[in-house]
Amino acid sequence: MSSAVKNGFQKCTTIDDLQKSLSEGAVSVDVNIEKDTQNSAAGLIYQINSDTNNYYAFVLSKPNTYAIYQRTQEGLKKMVGGTAKEIYPNRNNKLTIITCGKVKMGSGKYSSSDALVLYLLKFQKRYTICPPFEVVSNILTKLNDKEINKKAVALFWMQYSTTSDVNEGIGKPTFLKDIFEWYILVKQTEKMKISNARLKGYVGAEEAWRKAMNSQ
Repeated sequence: MSSAVKNGFQKCTTIDDLQKSLSEGAVSVDVNIEKDTQNSAAGLIYQINSDTNNYYAFVLSKPNTYAIYQRTQEGLKKMVGGTAKEIYPNRNNKLTIITCGKVKMGSGKYSSSDALVLYLLKFQKRYTICPPFEVVSNILTKLNDKEINKKAVALFWMQYSTTSDVNEGIGKPTFLKDIFEWYILVKQTEKMKISNARLKGYVGAEEAWRKAMNSQ
């Protein structure tokens, strides 16, 4: 396999469509990392912007180590990384990236958390893969939204993703609507808990005030 080094990454030139931005679909490559590799990386560069030279990179480096980077005008930033025993040295490891495009929301009262849930459900419906809770939890730490909204997503996805029949009914026309309504119910329940807690606090403070005034 021929290769070229660019911006610190070894880029596989045998995949022609890595040079264009991928809005939907999947792309994969086999990567072989030698056991004594220390200062090099190989993998996929995708969603390249030819005007700004911005991109994402999904790479393997030294044995058992992976990372996803984002390159912007501000430089190269590691988004996530770690180790996995499933990454083997001195043999091919298949890296695959699946993209689903962007979620377009209307002008209603939708939050970033709502959009995230809809995106996750669309991903599951398209590829029959339910993103694990650990992945969603990591996304929520970077999501710009109210904490109550993010908490609702976390609680819902923890319940939903661990059900034994999580892909059952995925082919139904009402799949997205049914599961999204389940999420909305969890969200409303969490907001109701906060409202009740505030009401209790108000009643308690009012009672304390009356007792204080009567003791004078």
